[in-house]
Amino acid sequence: MFFTKWQLALAFLRASLAQSYARCNPMKNPCLPNTAFGVHYIANFTQFSSLHSPWIPEGPGGTITFDSSGAAITVAKNGDAKYMTTVEYFLHGQVEFVVQAAPGAIVTTSVHLISDTNDVISFELSQNNWDQGHTMATDADGYHRSGIGGSWAFVQIPENPLAEYHTYTLDWTEDLIIWSVDGRNVRTLYSTDYQNPETPMRLRLGVRHENPIDSGPHTAHFQYLRVTPAEYCVSYVYLDQSGRGDTIGSSLVLLAPTDDETVGYAVT
Repeated sequence: MFFTKWQLALAFLRASLAQSYARCNPMKNPCLPNTAFGVHYIANFTQFSSLHSPWIPEGPGGTITFDSSGAAITVAKNGDAKYMTTVEYFLHGQVEFVVQAAPGAIVTTSVHLISDTNDVISFELSQNNWDQGHTMATDADGYHRSGIGGSWAFVQIPENPLAEYHTYTLDWTEDLIIWSVDGRNVRTLYSTDYQNPETPMRLRLGVRHENPIDSGPHTAHFQYLRVTPAEYCVSYVYLDQSGRGDTIGSSLVLLAPTDDETVGYAVT
C-alpha cells in the first residue's frame, strides 16, 4: 500500500468527516457531508487479501473473496445479492473497471453509481436473453428530479462478457454520460434529452441471483478499478433539500497534482 502526499494530507480531515454508513437522504433530513475520494483512486483487486477501506460488504447471501484473478464475488441461490460498496463519493468524472461477468441465467453482474438521493448510473451484464447476441443493460436515473424509472437501454456488444475480461468505462459530466466497452462508445445520453444524475455518487460492484430454479455457484471476477473525479476535494455538502446539482458545494477544493506527481493512491 502506498499513499501520495495528497492522501496523507487528507487523512485527518477525512477522519473528522467520518459518519455511520447508514444512509441519510439529504432531500428529507439534514445530513453530514459525503466524504470524497479526494484524488484519483486506483484498486488492483488481484493484490487484495481482504476487503478494506474504502470498501464495505453489502447484501444478503453470497461471498467476496480475493485471489490472483481479483475480487471474486459469488452467489449460489435465488435471492443472493452480494456487493462491495465504497464509503467515498465523487461528483462527475470517469470510472474504469475490468471484469469477467458471472455466468448463469438471471444472474447479473453490475456496477452501480448510487447517490443518497437515489440517483443511479449503471452497467449490467447478464446471460439473460434480452436480445440476440451479447447484450448489456445501461441506465441513468435522475430519480430525485423525475420521480420515475430511469433511462434504460439495452446495447449490443460483440464481446463476450461472461467468458472474457473486458474494460468498461463510464464518463460522466454535467452535459452527458458515455458508456464504453474496450474503448468503444456504446451509448451516449445527453442531459438535454434526459434529466441525468447530478448528485455525488458512491460505487457498488456486485452480483445478484434471481433464478428460483438455478443453483450456483456463479462468480464474477473484478480485476481493476480506477476513479478519476472531475474535481479534487475533501467532501460534498448539500446546501438545501432540493437535491439539485447546483446546490451542492465542495469543501476544501484541491489543486490537481502536476503531471510529474503520482496521482491518487493505490490499494493492495
